[in-house]
Amino acid sequence: MIGIDIVEIARLARILREKHAQSFIEEVLTYQEAQLLKNLCPENVDSIVSELFAAKESVIKASRQSLSLADFHRINVAYMGTGKFIASVEGGDERFMVSTSILGEQVIAMAVSID
Repeated sequence: MIGIDIVEIARLARILREKHAQSFIEEVLTYQEAQLLKNLCPENVDSIVSELFAAKESVIKASRQSLSLADFHRINVAYMGTGKFIASVEGGDERFMVSTSILGEQVIAMAVSID
């Protein structure tokens, strides 16, 4: 299965500037992903969160499981190098290769099931 998603970086940047940003991060990111953000330069946070968000959306679309936005925190996205990620769903047996690309103010992600 294949899933594709496009995210506007500015949209997520606005969310990250709001007073509920921490609850958004807790709902969307795993603990490991949130820890990664703490080690980044502040100017990179918006694009990295956008990449992770788009990657997770594309995994939801590519998954054989009945996943929804409520399952974002169950999707673990591990960085493998420039624009390359491996994703898995907690409690599931599917794995995905995810590729992302930033074009201007948008991130596109494509997930392909590898199991």
